[in-house]
Amino acid sequence: MLIRRMTATFGKLREQTLELREGLNILQAPNETGKSTWCAFLLAMLYGVNTKERDRAGVLADKNRYAPWNGGSMSGRLDCRAGEDALTLFRTTRRPAAPMGDFQALYTGTADPVPGLTGASCGESLLGVSREVYARSAFIRQGGMAVTQDSGLERRIAALVTSGEEDTSYTEAVEALKKQLNRRRHNKTGQLPALEAELQETEAQLASQAELARQRENLLARSAELEARESSLKEELAGLDRWAEHRKRQDLQKVEDAAVQAEEKAAAFRRRLEEEQVPENDVTVRLRGAIVNLNTVRKSAEKAQEAYDAAKSALAQAEENLVRLRDIMGELENRVGPLKTQSEKAQQFLILSEEKKTLELSLWLERLEKLRQELRSQEDKVLLCKNDRAAAQTRLEQLEEELPDLCRRIDLTGLLTEEDREELLALSRRFLTSWQAAGKRGG
Repeated sequence: MLIRRMTATFGKLREQTLELREGLNILQAPNETGKSTWCAFLLAMLYGVNTKERDRAGVLADKNRYAPWNGGSMSGRLDCRAGEDALTLFRTTRRPAAPMGDFQALYTGTADPVPGLTGASCGESLLGVSREVYARSAFIRQGGMAVTQDSGLERRIAALVTSGEEDTSYTEAVEALKKQLNRRRHNKTGQLPALEAELQETEAQLASQAELARQRENLLARSAELEARESSLKEELAGLDRWAEHRKRQDLQKVEDAAVQAEEKAAAFRRRLEEEQVPENDVTVRLRGAIVNLNTVRKSAEKAQEAYDAAKSALAQAEENLVRLRDIMGELENRVGPLKTQSEKAQQFLILSEEKKTLELSLWLERLEKLRQELRSQEDKVLLCKNDRAAAQTRLEQLEEELPDLCRRIDLTGLLTEEDREELLALSRRFLTSWQAAGKRGG
Protein backbone atom coordinates (compact mmCIF):
# COMPACT_ATOMS: atom_id res chain seq x y z
CA MET A 1 0.00 0.00 0.00
CA LEU A 2 1.25 3.52 -0.89
CA ILE A 3 -0.02 6.56 1.01
CA ARG A 4 -0.64 9.65 -1.17
CA ARG A 5 -2.37 12.21 1.02
CA MET A 6 -3.81 12.54 4.55
CA THR A 7 -6.27 15.17 5.78
CA ALA A 8 -6.90 15.23 9.54
CA THR A 9 -8.97 16.89 12.27
CA PHE A 10 -7.13 15.09 15.02
CA GLY A 11 -5.49 16.54 18.17
CA LYS A 12 -3.80 19.79 17.30
CA LEU A 13 -4.40 19.14 13.57
CA ARG A 14 -7.33 21.12 12.25
CA GLU A 15 -8.27 20.04 8.72
CA GLN A 16 -4.58 19.95 7.86
CA THR A 17 -3.29 17.99 4.85
CA LEU A 18 -0.04 16.04 4.52
CA GLU A 19 1.00 14.93 1.03
CA LEU A 20 3.66 12.24 0.53
CA ARG A 21 5.80 11.63 -2.54
CA GLU A 22 7.22 8.52 -4.15
CA GLY A 23 10.00 6.81 -2.23
CA LEU A 24 11.03 7.41 1.39
CA ASN A 25 9.45 10.40 3.14
CA ILE A 26 11.11 11.86 6.28
CA LEU A 27 9.35 14.45 8.40
CA GLN A 28 11.70 16.82 10.16
CA ALA A 29 10.20 19.55 12.32
CA PRO A 30 10.55 21.04 15.81
CA ASN A 31 8.86 19.49 18.79
CA GLU A 32 5.10 19.91 19.21
CA THR A 33 4.54 20.43 15.49
CA GLY A 34 2.44 17.25 15.07
CA LYS A 35 4.82 14.51 13.86
CA SER A 36 3.59 11.97 16.45
CA THR A 37 0.05 13.20 15.89
CA TRP A 38 0.29 12.29 12.19
CA CYS A 39 1.59 8.81 13.12
CA ALA A 40 -1.28 8.31 15.58
CA PHE A 41 -3.73 9.60 12.95
CA LEU A 42 -2.43 7.02 10.43
CA LEU A 43 -2.93 4.25 13.03
CA ALA A 44 -6.47 5.51 13.72
CA MET A 45 -7.34 5.69 10.02
CA LEU A 46 -6.16 2.12 9.41
CA TYR A 47 -7.36 0.38 12.58
CA GLY A 48 -9.69 2.87 14.23
CA VAL A 49 -9.56 4.41 17.72
CA ASN A 50 -9.55 1.98 20.65
CA THR A 51 -12.62 3.09 22.63
CA LYS A 52 -11.99 0.48 25.37
CA GLU A 53 -8.69 2.05 26.40
CA ARG A 54 -8.83 3.98 29.67
CA ASP A 55 -6.64 6.76 31.11
CA ARG A 56 -3.80 5.59 33.35
CA ALA A 57 -1.55 7.36 35.75
CA GLY A 58 0.35 9.90 33.67
CA VAL A 59 -0.89 8.47 30.35
CA LEU A 60 -4.05 9.55 28.51
CA ALA A 61 -5.99 7.20 26.28
CA ASP A 62 -5.80 8.00 22.54
CA LYS A 63 -9.50 8.95 22.41
CA ASN A 64 -8.81 11.69 24.99
CA ARG A 65 -5.21 12.52 24.09
CA TYR A 66 -6.01 13.27 20.43
CA ALA A 67 -9.38 14.93 20.89
CA PRO A 68 -9.43 18.01 18.59
CA TRP A 69 -8.19 21.11 20.35
CA ASN A 70 -10.82 23.24 18.66
CA GLY A 71 -13.61 21.26 20.41
CA GLY A 72 -14.82 19.61 17.22
CA SER A 73 -15.07 15.90 16.50
CA MET A 74 -12.38 13.60 15.12
CA SER A 75 -12.44 12.99 11.35
CA GLY A 76 -10.01 12.27 8.58
CA ARG A 77 -9.34 11.26 5.00
CA LEU A 78 -6.65 8.99 3.60
CA ASP A 79 -5.83 8.70 -0.13
CA CYS A 80 -3.75 5.65 -0.98
CA ARG A 81 -3.05 3.01 -3.62
CA ALA A 82 -3.52 -0.72 -2.96
CA GLY A 83 -2.26 -2.76 -5.88
CA GLU A 84 -3.75 -1.26 -9.06
CA ASP A 85 -6.64 0.48 -7.25
CA ALA A 86 -6.68 4.04 -5.94
CA LEU A 87 -8.69 4.19 -2.72
CA THR A 88 -10.02 6.95 -0.51
CA LEU A 89 -10.78 6.17 3.16
CA PHE A 90 -13.05 8.33 5.33
CA ARG A 91 -13.56 8.16 9.08
CA THR A 92 -15.96 10.49 10.93
CA THR A 93 -17.47 10.74 14.39
CA ARG A 94 -21.21 10.39 14.84
CA ARG A 95 -21.28 9.64 18.59
CA PRO A 96 -18.80 11.12 21.08
CA ALA A 97 -18.43 7.71 22.74
CA ALA A 98 -17.14 6.22 19.45
CA PRO A 99 -14.69 8.69 17.86
CA MET A 100 -14.01 8.03 14.18
CA GLY A 101 -16.46 5.12 14.39
CA ASP A 102 -18.11 5.75 10.98
CA PHE A 103 -16.01 4.32 8.14
CA GLN A 104 -16.34 4.56 4.38
CA ALA A 105 -14.02 3.23 1.63
CA LEU A 106 -14.50 4.45 -1.97
CA TYR A 107 -12.62 4.19 -5.21
CA THR A 108 -10.90 7.53 -5.68
CA GLY A 109 -12.88 9.97 -7.82
CA THR A 110 -16.05 7.82 -7.70
CA ALA A 111 -18.91 7.08 -5.33
CA ASP A 112 -18.42 3.30 -5.66
CA PRO A 113 -17.73 1.58 -2.33
CA VAL A 114 -14.89 -0.92 -2.04
CA PRO A 115 -16.47 -4.35 -1.45
CA GLY A 116 -15.34 -6.23 1.65
CA LEU A 117 -13.41 -3.33 3.18
CA THR A 118 -14.83 -2.32 6.58
CA GLY A 119 -13.64 -0.23 9.51
CA ALA A 120 -12.69 -3.35 11.50
CA SER A 121 -10.83 -5.10 8.66
CA CYS A 122 -9.30 -2.08 6.88
CA GLY A 123 -5.77 -2.18 8.30
CA GLU A 124 -5.40 -5.97 8.19
CA SER A 125 -6.81 -6.11 4.64
CA LEU A 126 -4.51 -3.39 3.29
CA LEU A 127 -1.31 -4.19 5.25
CA GLY A 128 -1.78 -7.92 5.90
CA VAL A 129 -1.01 -7.64 9.64
CA SER A 130 -3.11 -7.16 12.74
CA ARG A 131 -3.13 -3.98 14.86
CA GLU A 132 -0.88 -5.59 17.51
CA VAL A 133 1.74 -6.64 14.94
CA TYR A 134 1.65 -3.21 13.27
CA ALA A 135 2.02 -1.44 16.64
CA ARG A 136 5.09 -3.57 17.54
CA SER A 137 6.87 -3.49 14.20
CA ALA A 138 6.00 -0.71 11.72
CA PHE A 139 4.62 1.86 14.21
CA ILE A 140 6.86 3.05 17.06
CA ARG A 141 5.48 5.68 19.41
CA GLN A 142 7.51 8.52 20.86
CA GLY A 143 9.40 7.17 23.84
CA GLY A 144 8.14 3.63 23.14
CA MET A 145 11.12 1.95 21.46
CA ALA A 146 10.71 -1.24 23.54
CA VAL A 147 8.78 -3.91 21.65
CA THR A 148 6.45 -5.90 23.91
CA GLN A 149 5.47 -9.54 23.40
CA ASP A 150 2.59 -10.40 21.02
CA SER A 151 1.35 -13.79 19.82
CA GLY A 152 0.71 -12.56 16.27
CA LEU A 153 4.22 -11.14 15.95
CA GLU A 154 5.67 -14.34 17.40
CA ARG A 155 3.79 -16.41 14.83
CA ARG A 156 5.13 -14.30 12.00
CA ILE A 157 8.71 -14.53 13.28
CA ALA A 158 8.33 -18.30 13.77
CA ALA A 159 6.94 -18.57 10.24
CA LEU A 160 9.95 -16.72 8.84
CA VAL A 161 12.29 -19.05 10.74
CA THR A 162 10.58 -22.34 9.76
CA SER A 163 9.33 -21.69 6.23
CA GLY A 164 11.09 -18.53 5.09
CA GLU A 165 7.76 -16.88 4.40
CA GLU A 166 6.01 -14.46 6.68
CA ASP A 167 2.50 -15.70 6.01
CA THR A 168 3.31 -19.42 6.11
CA SER A 169 3.93 -21.14 9.45
CA TYR A 170 5.01 -24.78 9.73
CA THR A 171 3.47 -25.07 13.23
CA GLU A 172 0.20 -23.53 12.13
CA ALA A 173 0.16 -25.80 9.08
CA VAL A 174 0.75 -28.88 11.27
CA GLU A 175 -1.93 -27.77 13.74
CA ALA A 176 -4.30 -27.07 10.87
CA LEU A 177 -3.62 -30.53 9.44
CA LYS A 178 -4.16 -32.18 12.86
CA LYS A 179 -7.42 -30.29 13.34
CA GLN A 180 -8.49 -31.23 9.83
CA LEU A 181 -7.66 -34.90 10.49
CA ASN A 182 -9.55 -34.79 13.81
CA ARG A 183 -12.47 -33.17 12.06
CA ARG A 184 -12.38 -35.93 9.47
CA ARG A 185 -12.19 -38.82 11.96
CA HIS A 186 -11.56 -39.04 15.70
CA ASN A 187 -12.44 -42.46 17.14
CA LYS A 188 -16.13 -42.74 16.23
CA THR A 189 -16.74 -39.03 15.71
CA GLY A 190 -15.86 -36.62 12.92
CA GLN A 191 -16.97 -35.81 9.43
CA LEU A 192 -16.19 -39.23 7.92
CA PRO A 193 -18.18 -41.28 10.51
CA ALA A 194 -21.01 -38.79 10.16
CA LEU A 195 -20.87 -39.09 6.38
CA GLU A 196 -20.66 -42.89 6.66
CA ALA A 197 -23.69 -42.93 8.95
CA GLU A 198 -25.48 -40.58 6.58
CA LEU A 199 -24.43 -42.83 3.66
CA GLN A 200 -25.80 -45.91 5.44
CA GLU A 201 -29.03 -44.09 6.19
CA THR A 202 -29.22 -42.93 2.58
CA GLU A 203 -28.55 -46.48 1.33
CA ALA A 204 -31.27 -47.79 3.65
CA GLN A 205 -33.64 -45.14 2.34
CA LEU A 206 -32.67 -46.02 -1.24
CA ALA A 207 -33.26 -49.71 -0.51
CA SER A 208 -36.62 -48.86 1.01
CA GLN A 209 -37.45 -46.69 -1.97
CA ALA A 210 -36.34 -49.48 -4.32
CA GLU A 211 -38.56 -51.94 -2.45
CA LEU A 212 -41.46 -49.47 -2.62
CA ALA A 213 -40.74 -48.95 -6.33
CA ARG A 214 -40.73 -52.72 -6.85
CA GLN A 215 -44.02 -53.04 -4.98
CA ARG A 216 -45.37 -50.15 -7.02
CA GLU A 217 -44.29 -51.86 -10.25
CA ASN A 218 -45.94 -55.08 -9.09
CA LEU A 219 -49.09 -53.19 -8.18
CA LEU A 220 -49.03 -51.38 -11.53
CA ALA A 221 -48.57 -54.69 -13.33
CA ARG A 222 -51.40 -56.20 -11.30
CA SER A 223 -53.49 -53.13 -12.04
CA ALA A 224 -52.75 -53.49 -15.75
CA GLU A 225 -53.75 -57.16 -15.58
CA LEU A 226 -56.95 -56.26 -13.77
CA GLU A 227 -57.67 -53.52 -16.30
CA ALA A 228 -57.09 -55.99 -19.13
CA ARG A 229 -59.33 -58.47 -17.33
CA GLU A 230 -61.90 -55.74 -16.87
CA SER A 231 -61.81 -54.82 -20.57
CA SER A 232 -62.06 -58.52 -21.47
CA LEU A 233 -65.04 -58.93 -19.17
CA LYS A 234 -66.60 -55.82 -20.64
CA GLU A 235 -66.13 -57.22 -24.14
CA GLU A 236 -67.55 -60.56 -23.01
CA LEU A 237 -70.45 -58.75 -21.38
CA ALA A 238 -71.04 -56.76 -24.56
CA GLY A 239 -70.98 -60.02 -26.55
CA LEU A 240 -73.47 -61.57 -24.14
CA ASP A 241 -75.66 -58.50 -24.48
CA ARG A 242 -75.49 -58.74 -28.27
CA TRP A 243 -76.20 -62.48 -28.15
CA ALA A 244 -79.12 -62.00 -25.76
CA GLU A 245 -80.50 -59.20 -27.94
CA HIS A 246 -80.09 -61.29 -31.08
CA ARG A 247 -81.68 -64.28 -29.40
CA LYS A 248 -84.49 -62.11 -28.13
CA ARG A 249 -85.07 -60.69 -31.61
CA GLN A 250 -85.10 -64.21 -33.08
CA ASP A 251 -87.56 -65.44 -30.47
CA LEU A 252 -89.75 -62.39 -30.95
CA GLN A 253 -89.60 -62.83 -34.71
CA LYS A 254 -90.60 -66.46 -34.34
CA VAL A 255 -93.44 -65.50 -32.02
CA GLU A 256 -94.54 -62.78 -34.41
CA ASP A 257 -94.38 -65.16 -37.38
CA ALA A 258 -96.30 -67.78 -35.44
CA ALA A 259 -98.84 -65.19 -34.38
CA VAL A 260 -99.23 -63.99 -37.97
CA GLN A 261 -99.67 -67.57 -39.16
CA ALA A 262 -102.15 -68.26 -36.40
CA GLU A 263 -103.99 -65.06 -37.25
CA GLU A 264 -104.06 -66.02 -40.92
CA LYS A 265 -105.32 -69.47 -40.04
CA ALA A 266 -107.91 -68.02 -37.72
CA ALA A 267 -109.02 -65.58 -40.41
CA ALA A 268 -109.24 -68.44 -42.89
CA PHE A 269 -111.26 -70.46 -40.40
CA ARG A 270 -113.52 -67.52 -39.73
CA ARG A 271 -114.11 -67.06 -43.47
CA ARG A 272 -114.85 -70.70 -43.89
CA LEU A 273 -117.17 -70.69 -40.91
CA GLU A 274 -118.98 -67.74 -42.38
CA GLU A 275 -119.24 -69.47 -45.73
CA GLU A 276 -120.12 -72.92 -44.49
CA GLN A 277 -121.87 -72.07 -41.24
CA VAL A 278 -121.20 -75.55 -39.77
CA PRO A 279 -117.65 -76.78 -39.79
CA GLU A 280 -116.87 -80.21 -41.07
CA ASN A 281 -114.74 -82.78 -39.31
CA ASP A 282 -111.57 -81.91 -41.20
CA VAL A 283 -112.06 -78.25 -40.36
CA THR A 284 -112.47 -79.14 -36.72
CA VAL A 285 -109.29 -81.17 -36.85
CA ARG A 286 -107.39 -78.28 -38.44
CA LEU A 287 -108.77 -75.96 -35.79
CA ARG A 288 -107.52 -78.27 -33.12
CA GLY A 289 -104.15 -78.34 -34.85
CA ALA A 290 -104.13 -74.55 -34.92
CA ILE A 291 -104.92 -74.54 -31.21
CA VAL A 292 -102.05 -76.94 -30.62
CA ASN A 293 -99.79 -74.71 -32.73
CA LEU A 294 -100.86 -71.72 -30.62
CA ASN A 295 -99.96 -73.59 -27.45
CA THR A 296 -96.59 -74.48 -29.00
CA VAL A 297 -96.01 -70.86 -29.91
CA ARG A 298 -96.95 -69.85 -26.33
CA LYS A 299 -94.42 -72.32 -24.93
CA SER A 300 -91.77 -71.01 -27.34
CA ALA A 301 -92.53 -67.48 -26.15
CA GLU A 302 -92.13 -68.63 -22.52
CA LYS A 303 -88.81 -70.28 -23.38
CA ALA A 304 -87.66 -67.09 -25.07
CA GLN A 305 -88.66 -65.16 -21.93
CA GLU A 306 -86.66 -67.63 -19.79
CA ALA A 307 -83.63 -67.25 -22.11
CA TYR A 308 -83.99 -63.47 -21.81
CA ASP A 309 -84.13 -63.77 -18.00
CA ALA A 310 -81.02 -66.02 -18.04
CA ALA A 311 -79.14 -63.51 -20.18
CA LYS A 312 -80.20 -60.73 -17.81
CA SER A 313 -78.97 -62.80 -14.83
CA ALA A 314 -75.63 -63.37 -16.61
CA LEU A 315 -75.40 -59.62 -17.18
CA ALA A 316 -76.03 -58.95 -13.47
CA GLN A 317 -73.39 -61.55 -12.53
CA ALA A 318 -70.90 -59.86 -14.86
CA GLU A 319 -71.68 -56.49 -13.23
CA GLU A 320 -71.08 -58.04 -9.80
CA ASN A 321 -67.73 -59.39 -11.04
CA LEU A 322 -66.87 -55.90 -12.26
CA VAL A 323 -67.74 -54.47 -8.81
CA ARG A 324 -65.51 -57.12 -7.18
CA LEU A 325 -62.68 -56.18 -9.52
CA ARG A 326 -63.07 -52.53 -8.57
CA ASP A 327 -63.00 -53.48 -4.86
CA ILE A 328 -59.81 -55.48 -5.47
CA MET A 329 -58.33 -52.43 -7.20
CA GLY A 330 -59.21 -50.24 -4.20
CA GLU A 331 -57.69 -52.77 -1.80
CA LEU A 332 -54.49 -52.92 -3.85
CA GLU A 333 -54.29 -49.12 -3.84
CA ASN A 334 -54.73 -49.11 -0.06
CA ARG A 335 -51.82 -51.55 0.30
CA VAL A 336 -49.39 -49.10 -1.28
CA GLY A 337 -49.01 -47.17 2.01
CA PRO A 338 -48.98 -49.81 4.82
CA LEU A 339 -46.26 -48.07 6.80
CA LYS A 340 -48.69 -46.11 8.96
CA THR A 341 -50.65 -49.26 9.81
CA GLN A 342 -47.43 -51.10 10.67
CA SER A 343 -46.35 -48.19 12.89
CA GLU A 344 -49.70 -48.27 14.72
CA LYS A 345 -49.41 -52.05 15.13
CA ALA A 346 -45.90 -51.65 16.51
CA GLN A 347 -47.13 -49.01 18.98
CA GLN A 348 -49.99 -51.31 20.01
CA PHE A 349 -47.51 -54.18 20.34
CA LEU A 350 -45.36 -52.10 22.71
CA ILE A 351 -48.41 -51.24 24.82
CA LEU A 352 -49.50 -54.89 24.90
CA SER A 353 -45.93 -55.94 25.78
CA GLU A 354 -45.95 -53.59 28.75
CA GLU A 355 -49.34 -54.96 29.84
CA LYS A 356 -48.02 -58.50 29.39
CA LYS A 357 -45.01 -57.74 31.59
CA THR A 358 -47.33 -56.29 34.27
CA LEU A 359 -49.60 -59.34 34.12
CA GLU A 360 -46.65 -61.75 34.22
CA LEU A 361 -45.26 -59.93 37.26
CA SER A 362 -48.65 -60.09 38.99
CA LEU A 363 -48.95 -63.81 38.14
CA TRP A 364 -45.46 -64.48 39.43
CA LEU A 365 -46.21 -62.66 42.70
CA GLU A 366 -49.45 -64.62 43.08
CA ARG A 367 -47.63 -67.92 42.45
CA LEU A 368 -44.95 -66.91 44.93
CA GLU A 369 -47.60 -66.22 47.56
CA LYS A 370 -49.19 -69.63 46.91
CA LEU A 371 -45.80 -71.34 47.22
CA ARG A 372 -45.23 -69.55 50.50
CA GLN A 373 -48.59 -70.79 51.81
CA GLU A 374 -47.81 -74.33 50.66
CA LEU A 375 -44.40 -74.09 52.33
CA ARG A 376 -46.01 -73.03 55.61
CA SER A 377 -48.49 -75.92 55.31
CA GLN A 378 -45.68 -78.42 54.66
CA GLU A 379 -43.72 -77.02 57.59
CA ASP A 380 -46.80 -77.59 59.82
CA LYS A 381 -47.09 -81.15 58.52
CA VAL A 382 -43.37 -81.78 59.08
CA LEU A 383 -43.75 -80.48 62.65
CA LEU A 384 -46.67 -82.86 63.25
CA CYS A 385 -44.64 -85.75 61.79
CA LYS A 386 -41.72 -84.89 64.04
CA ASN A 387 -44.03 -84.90 67.06
CA ASP A 388 -45.50 -88.28 66.01
CA ARG A 389 -42.00 -89.64 65.45
CA ALA A 390 -40.89 -88.48 68.91
CA ALA A 391 -43.91 -90.22 70.48
CA ALA A 392 -43.22 -93.41 68.49
CA GLN A 393 -39.54 -93.29 69.45
CA THR A 394 -40.51 -92.98 73.10
CA ARG A 395 -42.88 -95.95 72.76
CA LEU A 396 -40.16 -98.02 71.03
CA GLU A 397 -37.70 -97.31 73.78
CA GLN A 398 -40.30 -98.43 76.32
CA LEU A 399 -40.91 -101.64 74.33
CA GLU A 400 -37.17 -102.23 74.09
CA GLU A 401 -36.88 -101.90 77.84
CA GLU A 402 -39.85 -104.24 78.40
CA LEU A 403 -38.65 -106.88 75.90
CA PRO A 404 -36.02 -108.59 78.12
CA ASP A 405 -38.48 -108.75 80.99
CA LEU A 406 -41.07 -110.28 78.65
CA CYS A 407 -38.55 -112.81 77.45
CA ARG A 408 -37.71 -113.79 81.04
CA ARG A 409 -41.41 -114.26 81.79
CA ILE A 410 -41.86 -116.44 78.75
CA ASP A 411 -38.70 -118.35 79.72
CA LEU A 412 -40.07 -118.96 83.21
CA THR A 413 -43.22 -120.45 81.78
CA GLY A 414 -41.15 -123.01 79.89
CA LEU A 415 -43.20 -122.62 76.75
CA LEU A 416 -40.22 -121.56 74.60
CA THR A 417 -37.07 -123.40 73.76
CA GLU A 418 -33.67 -121.79 73.70
CA GLU A 419 -33.75 -121.55 69.93
CA ASP A 420 -37.24 -119.97 69.95
CA ARG A 421 -36.14 -117.45 72.55
CA GLU A 422 -33.03 -116.44 70.55
CA GLU A 423 -35.09 -116.23 67.35
CA LEU A 424 -37.64 -114.02 69.13
CA LEU A 425 -34.90 -111.72 70.46
CA ALA A 426 -33.24 -111.46 67.03
CA LEU A 427 -36.58 -110.76 65.37
CA SER A 428 -37.33 -108.04 67.96
CA ARG A 429 -33.92 -106.41 67.44
CA ARG A 430 -34.34 -106.41 63.62
CA PHE A 431 -37.78 -104.88 64.04
CA LEU A 432 -36.44 -102.17 66.33
CA THR A 433 -33.46 -101.49 64.01
CA SER A 434 -35.65 -101.17 60.90
CA TRP A 435 -38.10 -98.93 62.79
CA GLN A 436 -35.29 -96.64 63.94
CA ALA A 437 -33.84 -96.48 60.40
CA ALA A 438 -37.25 -95.61 59.00
CA GLY A 439 -37.60 -92.91 61.67
CA LYS A 440 -34.22 -91.40 60.73
CA ARG A 441 -35.15 -91.31 57.03
CA GLY A 442 -38.48 -89.69 57.91
CA GLY A 443 -36.72 -87.08 60.06
